[in-house]
Amino acid sequence: MPGGDHGPEGQSVSADQQCRPPRVAQQKICHGRVSNLEAHVPRQWWMTLFADEVYLKTDGDVVEDPEITREEIRVLEQNPRVLEIFLRGSAM
Repeated sequence: MPGGDHGPEGQSVSADQQCRPPRVAQQKICHGRVSNLEAHVPRQWWMTLFADEVYLKTDGDVVEDPEITREEIRVLEQNPRVLEIFLRGSAM
């Protein structure tokens, strides 16, 4: 347009504003090392972790292999904290 650049509503836009990316609200997604990770994890984190039930089904279908599952369980059971959670869960 003659007489300078204009924004979407017809207002004048300075050369400095033309070079700047649009402002986007930024959420802090990295907190670095924290002393208590659980304090930074939403209470129901699993509700938004996966896109939908179709994702969960297809993901399960892709890796559905009894040998892989047995190996994953073996590895998890070697961790004392994970084993404690497993055992506590079976007592409920």
